[in-house]
Amino acid sequence: MKKIVTIYFLLLITIAIMGGYTLILSLQQQHIQLNISSIVSSAGSSSLTPFSNINDNKDITWVDSNKEFYYKGTRYDVVRKDMVNGILESQLC
Repeated sequence: MKKIVTIYFLLLITIAIMGGYTLILSLQQQHIQLNISSIVSSAGSSSLTPFSNINDNKDITWVDSNKEFYYKGTRYDVVRKDMVNGILESQLC
């Protein structure tokens, strides 16, 4: 009986530790995203990279739909989309 109680106790501690790490990592990720957003919003348009016909480009791998993507090994965040006559003309990243 003591072995079963010990096993359950150790299992409970392990689950609590793993949950704590998951919580801390998600909080850190949210903090980083907020910092990136403030940096991007304070940056001028001249420091952004324009992309056109981004949805037709085969070299682009989307990470988060229409928010982040990889292009030739570099990760970009979509900051602004420019529409012309209802068609996506370009995106600044």
